[in-house]
Amino acid sequence: MRRSWFLPERPDVLGMLRHQAAVTCEGMVALVAWANAEPDAAQRVRDLEHQADHAKRELRLALTNAFITPIDAEDLYVMSERLDAVLNGAKDTVRESEVMGIPPDQAVAAMAALLADGAAISPPPSSGWTRTGTTRPARPRPRPPTRR
Repeated sequence: MRRSWFLPERPDVLGMLRHQAAVTCEGMVALVAWANAEPDAAQRVRDLEHQADHAKRELRLALTNAFITPIDAEDLYVMSERLDAVLNGAKDTVRESEVMGIPPDQAVAAMAALLADGAAISPPPSSGWTRTGTTRPARPRPRPPTRR
């Protein structure tokens, strides 16, 4: 890409957000491993949470320096904050379990699996996202029949 001397750089903020989402998904998989009593999984959850925090900081810095973003910068920031909250919750769960001396049971493992499944759901590249980051117009939903 040829860069003009008077315009600032255009960082790949969507790529940065995707990276943070990938780290979050990986952290949720580590939470499932922790809930199933894998020995090093608790440390993996903590390490991945720190990686996600770093990705969030990089994205925030890029948003402050970006001249233009494909999606509103505030929306990107909110998505990043919400991704961060997911992995912070996982890390807090592990820490509180260790502090209280209560190991995870089958119910916790089931909940962790559901959370990991929910975090892994993301639209595939062909789901309507265009290069500009906007979505194609959705098909109108049929109206429910009216009562007569």
